[in-house]
Amino acid sequence: MNFRNILIIVFATFQLYPALAQNTPQEEAIQLFQEGKYTEALPIYKRLITLFPKDPRYQYYEGVCMVQANTSLTKAIDYLKFAEDKPVPRDVYFFLGKAYHYLYRFDDALDNYLKFQQFGERSEKEKWQCDMHINMAKNGKRLLEKQTVLDVYKVDSVSRDELFSSYNRLMKSGKFQEIAEKSFLFGESKPRTTWRFIP
Repeated sequence: MNFRNILIIVFATFQLYPALAQNTPQEEAIQLFQEGKYTEALPIYKRLITLFPKDPRYQYYEGVCMVQANTSLTKAIDYLKFAEDKPVPRDVYFFLGKAYHYLYRFDDALDNYLKFQQFGERSEKEKWQCDMHINMAKNGKRLLEKQTVLDVYKVDSVSRDELFSSYNRLMKSGKFQEIAEKSFLFGESKPRTTWRFIP
């Protein structure tokens, strides 16, 4: 073999090596998912679902990516509901809860957070801060129960200095009162004005 033929073989090997080293779409998607690059993993999982529409793993991963990217949440719920009773990670309940939470469906969110709390791995519950999300959903539900419809009677522009005094003129009971107090937050040592509502 002459030098020219050896050079061609070496060159061809280096040209083929990157093609041999490339990950499959499944491996690439999992790697992106594990790195927290959910938006980048979405189109790959979308393709995989097109190729394997009955595979619950791809439905699970696509749903989780959608929830983490806060996009197409209704579709994410469909994917996660399809996967929830199949062999996928139990944090499927957490992500179902989070999707419902984003959609202000706090009862459904609580149901799924509680399922995750019951069936999920301890390390996963700590990782995703399950207790905090349960409390947030309870608070959201409580806030929506006390929702008040506001009627706007008049739109007007006032200076910052006159803002609270203009409220006082319109209110039937109670008033805002200006209070000068010293604040030591963030290294401030000069007095600053705060306002308090006095019923």
